Amino acid sequence: MLSPKTIGFLVLSLALGGLLGRISAPRPTAEAGNASRATSASWFSSNPSRALPDTGASVDTGRAIADVTPGREEIKQERILSLLEISKLTGSRKLYEQVQRFVKSLDVEGVKNALQQTGSLPPGNVRRSLTYSLINRLAEFNPQEAIRFVEKKELLDLREAIYATIATAWAEKDFNAAKAWAYGLPEGNARRNAISGIVSSLAERDPDAALKLVLADNKLMGSGYNWAWSVFGTLSARNPADAARRAAGLPSNEFRQQALSVVASHWASTDPRAAAEWASSLASGGLQQQALRNVIATWSQTDPNAAAEFLAKLGPGQLRNEMASQLGSQWAQRDASAALAWAEKLPQSEGRRNALTSILGQWAQNEPRKAADYVMKMQDESRFDNYLQNLAYNWGRNNPADAVAWARAQNSPEVDKNFLPNILSEWTRYEPEKAIAQLALITNDATRKIATERISSQWSNSEPEKAIRWLTTLPDNEDRENALRNAVSNWSRENPENASAWLNKLPIGKTRDGLINTFVSNVSNFDPESAVAWAVSVTDDNQRRSSVQNVLGNWARNDKPSAQRWLAAQNFSKEEHKQYEDQIGRSK
Repeated sequence: MLSPKTIGFLVLSLALGGLLGRISAPRPTAEAGNASRATSASWFSSNPSRALPDTGASVDTGRAIADVTPGREEIKQERILSLLEISKLTGSRKLYEQVQRFVKSLDVEGVKNALQQTGSLPPGNVRRSLTYSLINRLAEFNPQEAIRFVEKKELLDLREAIYATIATAWAEKDFNAAKAWAYGLPEGNARRNAISGIVSSLAERDPDAALKLVLADNKLMGSGYNWAWSVFGTLSARNPADAARRAAGLPSNEFRQQALSVVASHWASTDPRAAAEWASSLASGGLQQQALRNVIATWSQTDPNAAAEFLAKLGPGQLRNEMASQLGSQWAQRDASAALAWAEKLPQSEGRRNALTSILGQWAQNEPRKAADYVMKMQDESRFDNYLQNLAYNWGRNNPADAVAWARAQNSPEVDKNFLPNILSEWTRYEPEKAIAQLALITNDATRKIATERISSQWSNSEPEKAIRWLTTLPDNEDRENALRNAVSNWSRENPENASAWLNKLPIGKTRDGLINTFVSNVSNFDPESAVAWAVSVTDDNQRRSSVQNVLGNWARNDKPSAQRWLAAQNFSKEEHKQYEDQIGRSK
């Protein structure tokens, strides 16, 4: 069996050797005129050092990144697997898991070398995931060097996501230096994320000081920045009653709600009855309901019977309906029969339906046929479009063939309509060809249409190129066009160079224009020059102008001089040039 290091190496070899393509420039069209020809530069043509020469020979990926692999012996072993086999990991969760394992195996020099190699990748999810993971690893060794790497122009889009991690790693080594850096950053999300890393690090050893740090700056308690989890998590672990008192006295409504939620969860994990009594004593309103949600959610995991008794004492309403689902799910994991007996005794209500849906979902993990047979015997009018639909997802993940066989045996149009599309959607995750084969066995046109849409949506998330090949074999209609746009959207994020090459082969017309617009909207954030080249190739005048404007607006917000230089080199009419010039000027 290959070691995790070897598997990690295989993944990075694929990324470096198998994905070094280029985003194709759109072929010029008569409608696009000179503008299209003037904008044929792609991401690679403007970054020539990033492209490997196309010699027609296969890339020796072992030699390309030998310096960042755990050892040359493993390079020899990995050649047993072909790149075709490895390429099946592209875009899947498994690929990213193996990337993480590989990154963790590297020392500081290995990380630096790997970062140099990933810089040669075209934009896309693989490159971003590798770069993000490697910078996180570099921050563990040398936070300052990680910062310098992130601040390279082509990595500016990673700042907001990664600064918190870098700040936390730095603060553990030199808190004062990390704090000075974070507070010296310009206002914006990157600064707030960096400070959140400082707060998290400090909160572990001195939550009082961390709380003072947050309260000293009102901007740090702004919407969307959750400082409560790190600070009040530590305070609650020490003294939940005191943490609750301090949380209730916070000046910011959002910060107060977050802090109370943290306290409720922590307190309920050690003394749920005391936590429930405290939450009930809060003034009626949103803060009380949120605290109760957290108490019951935690309590359900340890003592569902007691949690059910407490839930029954709450008055009818949305809170009880929501928590019935949470309680049912947690309880069914421990004892599905007991959970089902509890739910059956509940009065007819949304809460009862929520609880039964959650319990049946859990039951289906182990005994799906029994759960499905139970649903068929129910007198509830919503058994098909509620319980059976949700049951299908769970059964489909574990044994879709058995689920389909059960459905066929029912000989029921309602079962086919509400069950089969969801089953086939889940089956597509693992064996799309087998799921597609089932479509021919569905006799009802409406049900087959729904199932086709579910398969297309699911497949395009994991393997958009294969999904597109299949979609092109279907009848040409509006449904197929919508499915193609969804698939191209996923493909352009996953592998923009292959997506652009495919788009170049399409005949000029409405379908191509629509797919180009989808492509452009997905690549404009990380490769605006290629995006705008494609935007001007759209043949419909209104769509083209709108698409170009959108790209230039995004481009100008990040790099206005480059957007202006691009526009100056074009041969648009005066009126159209002015339109784009104004768009760049408005962008900030």
